[in-house]
Amino acid sequence: MSIEETNKLRAKLGLAPLDVGTEKKPDDGTPQFLNSDENFVHVPAKNISEIRRTEQIQEKLKTMREKRELMEKLREAQPLSAGDEVNTMSWVEKMRLKEKERRAAEEREKLLSEMDEEFGVSQLVQAKLSASNEYASRDLEGLKVEHKADRLIESGPIILTLKDKGVLDEDADDVLVNVNIIDDEKAEKNRENKRKTAGLGGILQDEDDDVIMGLRAKGVLEKYDAEIDGPKKQEFVLGSGGSYSSEHELAMRRLQQELQSSAHSANDYEVRVASEYFSAAEMEQFRKRKRKTKVQRRKLTADDLISASFNEPAVNGAGGRRDHGSRRRGAPTAEEEPEEGEVVHDSGANRVDRAGKTEEEEDRKPSTTAALTTDTGLNPAIAALLEARTVSEDVDDRGKTF
Repeated sequence: MSIEETNKLRAKLGLAPLDVGTEKKPDDGTPQFLNSDENFVHVPAKNISEIRRTEQIQEKLKTMREKRELMEKLREAQPLSAGDEVNTMSWVEKMRLKEKERRAAEEREKLLSEMDEEFGVSQLVQAKLSASNEYASRDLEGLKVEHKADRLIESGPIILTLKDKGVLDEDADDVLVNVNIIDDEKAEKNRENKRKTAGLGGILQDEDDDVIMGLRAKGVLEKYDAEIDGPKKQEFVLGSGGSYSSEHELAMRRLQQELQSSAHSANDYEVRVASEYFSAAEMEQFRKRKRKTKVQRRKLTADDLISASFNEPAVNGAGGRRDHGSRRRGAPTAEEEPEEGEVVHDSGANRVDRAGKTEEEEDRKPSTTAALTTDTGLNPAIAALLEARTVSEDVDDRGKTF
């Protein structure tokens, strides 16, 4: 194909033509390029029928190639009858050998059966096989019994069967139960529920053995555990030989009895009929205690002191001292000792004030009022007023007030 034909084909395909080296250059030496807007070539449309025919040809070529490869593999494989020559005589010989082996097997079987009948070997083997296949008590080891041991002991000999399991509980362990005991347990549960519904259940529910013996702590909302997790079931596991040792059960029962005996019960107290009236012994317990009553004294004012000074005698004794009295009176004698809570009156000649001083000690103190009366000759009412002021100052010095 020439360059011109190639360029024509490339133009149909939308490709740039090949450079043949005959491009004309301007006088200045710069190459001259064609304008794509003026010099362009239309790309021919795709022929769909031609594309389909090409795909069919490629598919046929692929099929022929695979067929050729398969035939080459078959030529390389060696046929089965390539090594041995199969003919009628060889086939007959094979059939004779098979018949001979069959007859020899029948003779051996007949001889062995005669020996078994003579020595009893077959019976021994059969007895051994039957003994090994028989279900005995040794096969019960590890099985659970979903009842209390006390119920089984009290009921005597009973028949235990395997408990029904759900379709999805294939991995669950086998459990032995008795139908009659299950019915009894359901009846007891129903009676207890009726008793609780009628209000006879009490405030405190019966605690289980683990809580009594301190093996676990009692939950706050333990009464809802049976509804969430299901009822708690008593069970035990069979030991070797299908037996169960009740020593552990007896030890736990003895411990429970000891704990219950140490606890207080309502039966420990004497039951008696309630009475509407208290007895003499009960009234002694309700004896009212005597309380100390605080002695409240009225505060003296200046008017009280002035009026008291006019009512008292003028002179007491030869010294001219007046008896103005003491602030506190002494305590009464042993015969007149007041009971607890009794109000003490300010009467008597030998009484003690709050500071612990008697009337005699109070009289030994120099009287400012007497001095003022004798020295200055003041009015007795004014002297009494001055005495009251002096007394109040003495009380303030001792830190006590009336």
